[in-house]
Amino acid sequence: MNFKGKSTSRSWTQLPPDVIRLVVTQLLLDVSATAFLPQTWQHREHWLSRMVYNIVRETEAVEQVMMVCPAWMNAIEYHLYWQHATAVFDPNDMHLSFYRQQVRVSPYKHFRYNLLARCCVPCRINQPSMASGLYMCKRQVYTYALGHVPACKDHKKDTFCGICLRDCTNDENAVVENEDFDCWPQVESTCRLCRMEWLVRAAKDGESQGNGKPTKEFEAIGGKQLAPQDWEARQAVDAFVEMGEGTVREVISLCMEKLWLRKHTKIAEMMSLAVATSKLQNRTTGRNNGFRRLSMGAEQYESEEEMSEADDEDDPDLMSMTEDRGGVRDLAINDWARTRILEGHWLSPADQWYALQGQAPPEWGHPPYINATHPCPWNYPASEADQPHPPLTMAFSSPPPTLPLCSSAFEAYKRQMRSLLYPAMVNIVRRIVMESAMDGTDACVRVAKMEVEDIAKALRVSGVWYNGTDWMRDRDESYKHSEGDDSSVSSKSSSEATSPVLSTSTLQTTPSPPPPTEHKKEESDDVSMPPPHVVPSQGTTRPKALPIAISPVLESPTQIPSIPYIPDSVERYPQFTIDTFKTTWRDACAPLFQCKCSICERAVQLANLEAGTVVPSQEYDEDERVAELLQRPIQVEILPATEEEEEEFMLSPNVSDLIDCSEPEDEGREESVVGRKRSVDAVEDDLDDIELDPADIPRLGRCTTPSTPPKRQRLDESFEPVIPTKQHTIPEAIRLQKRGSEELDEISSAQDSDLTLGDPRGKTAATRKRVKTDSSAGTSPSPRPPLTSSESESMSDDGDAIGGSDQGRVSLDDSRLLVMDDEDSMEVSSR
Repeated sequence: MNFKGKSTSRSWTQLPPDVIRLVVTQLLLDVSATAFLPQTWQHREHWLSRMVYNIVRETEAVEQVMMVCPAWMNAIEYHLYWQHATAVFDPNDMHLSFYRQQVRVSPYKHFRYNLLARCCVPCRINQPSMASGLYMCKRQVYTYALGHVPACKDHKKDTFCGICLRDCTNDENAVVENEDFDCWPQVESTCRLCRMEWLVRAAKDGESQGNGKPTKEFEAIGGKQLAPQDWEARQAVDAFVEMGEGTVREVISLCMEKLWLRKHTKIAEMMSLAVATSKLQNRTTGRNNGFRRLSMGAEQYESEEEMSEADDEDDPDLMSMTEDRGGVRDLAINDWARTRILEGHWLSPADQWYALQGQAPPEWGHPPYINATHPCPWNYPASEADQPHPPLTMAFSSPPPTLPLCSSAFEAYKRQMRSLLYPAMVNIVRRIVMESAMDGTDACVRVAKMEVEDIAKALRVSGVWYNGTDWMRDRDESYKHSEGDDSSVSSKSSSEATSPVLSTSTLQTTPSPPPPTEHKKEESDDVSMPPPHVVPSQGTTRPKALPIAISPVLESPTQIPSIPYIPDSVERYPQFTIDTFKTTWRDACAPLFQCKCSICERAVQLANLEAGTVVPSQEYDEDERVAELLQRPIQVEILPATEEEEEEFMLSPNVSDLIDCSEPEDEGREESVVGRKRSVDAVEDDLDDIELDPADIPRLGRCTTPSTPPKRQRLDESFEPVIPTKQHTIPEAIRLQKRGSEELDEISSAQDSDLTLGDPRGKTAATRKRVKTDSSAGTSPSPRPPLTSSESESMSDDGDAIGGSDQGRVSLDDSRLLVMDDEDSMEVSSR
């Protein structure tokens, strides 16, 4: 093809073939220098395998250029690269017969369709100097860098590395199943060198530290030697490289966590102490059992030196058990959070995490550096107090690198924030309650109006960091001090003023000078007067009752053990920090806003009983307590009976029932009646049924009070008698008196009349008996019929038997009086 002269219609599709082949040559040089090549084939002894691998990789790049247009394809098919590829892929010319045909094919087609499409690529890469794999293609397998390549029946997807195509025949290659599909998708197996290479590459692509230092990730995995300082990180790296356990991102994250813990916490010191303690316990246990053993207890030691050498070695199982069961990790994180708060750096790890990830709202801004002051600086030496707080290294330190570790740090931060600030906040609430009680104001309203800066200002007061502070005394002293200053100022101003000269003519008309208080009110408006201090007197006024129970005032207040530095401004912190601060304050104020109804109090008591805790009852003011009215029981006096009453009682048919129960019953009595207790209502019903003369009521001793003494002693609860009403006139002294025969005859006649009239209650009323009482001790008994000599003798004998001659006065308690009754007997006994 001749190109003479100038042509304005010529384009890149009409370039000469030599120019097109020159473009492909430059492309091959660029691809060979920049394309991916596994480190497996970079060793000197694998140079032939590297050439085969490069041929397969570069063929794909050249084929992409051949697709530009047909003219470019025709020109590139006769490039010298294809002869080089054929010589490398088939050094023994096993497929040369396909090339020497009558129909001559281009070098590209010979290599592409006769060699590459019919040979096993893994066999040719692993054994390039031999004829294995030629014309043995059975399937297409996927690889990470070369795409789909032909393979023989022996090379399945899990029998060679999907990255470098290394064979698994040699165990040193450690070709195992792939678990990291995020890094190597659709790859079934990887070798040890490829995993190591990709781990180092991922670590180098991390966050740079500047000043030529390696990245934090590269430092965390231990550099090129892959030897991190932490035992768990080292174990994770070895497990991933040697056995393919885990993923690249998981290994780097674990190494970053361990590096952060070693730099910012005391986990290394705590872990060494815990491991030493565990080894000492194991050694002591082994000696007590009579043998020395390894961690598995299978081998004995011949000397103490061998045992000490075995103890010096790091035992992963022992260290893992020590860290998990001993809680060394949690202790280290809690110590880090506590130190952070004590130094005055109250920034939450969550705020740092979201700010670093770029997920924080724009109004939050960058976390500022806020100075902190100590509320009790006299507790620290001057050299330490003069240093800036928080330290710059702590204020600008990096947050936890991973989200799980940051979550653990945030939870520890909240716990330590509450443990350090909660006692002081409780004292603030105590101060507000005491001052509100003295002023007569509501403490809840005052607490609800407090902002974040008000709480921080209260925390800067040294008194809140002492338990048992007498805030009323401090308030009185401050008031007296301010009052003394005001009095000195007023006396000075009054002394400087010139009093007018009084004369006889102006004595009646000249006004007196105003008092000092009025003069002070007329001064400039800029002077602010303090509120009047009201000191309640002990006899007239009393302070308002306390809404909650507070700790008592101590003669010598005790200091809280841990006092942190307080930032100069808390409202400048981001949202998570302020929320944690508000949550602690809300917990301290919770008792003020608890419901005081009986239902809620009972629910709280039940909850405390179930939890096994005893909550002290709240103390209320004496004015609010309900006074208990204690009434003395009614005294019942039994006066001695006269001779006439004894004679009348002995003649009654019921005397035999009062004799000792050991006496035999009468033979004529056919059936015995079991005694029963009589109720007060039954006695009153009997009295209502009987029509008696009003003059007999005092003699019968009927009591019309609405309540009567109980029939027996109450053991389960105390008896509170009711004051009798003024419905009837009751004598001051009530005397029990025996019932006479005349009275019994009248009652029996009345009962007979009731039965005759058809009263259904007559029979029941006939069987009821009542206690006869006398209205007063001085009232003379009613006249009785004279007794015969036989009756008097029998009465005297029976009276001696039952003790009727006892003339003492007995005082009985109405709560211990018991009345027993049956159809034919009545008994009065005192239990």
